[in-house]
Amino acid sequence: MARQSGVPCDTIYCHRKLIKQGGIESLKRQEMPNRHHKNRTDRAIEEVVIEFSLANPYMGQSKVSRLLKSERNVDIHASGVRNIWLRESTNTTVLQLAKLAETRQH
Repeated sequence: MARQSGVPCDTIYCHRKLIKQGGIESLKRQEMPNRHHKNRTDRAIEEVVIEFSLANPYMGQSKVSRLLKSERNVDIHASGVRNIWLRESTNTTVLQLAKLAETRQH
């Protein structure tokens, strides 16, 4: 059966085991919970960066980084600010303004 389908035997046996345990539903992809990686920036710092960036949407990542260090004593590199923006989909001024307008409506 493995040769006919072009799939390794281990995969077929694994699928059979899953079907026995949980039925056809167990073969569907399971969504992983949103895990916070250990090397990722703390959530509190991410919230401060997003809040500050939305209050000052025309500033670049290096200026946001510098001002956070001087004004709020938050030590984060400019690339860390950029990574947070990418995760939150606020990496351009237009996206930051759109998110700001969205938060003001709610």
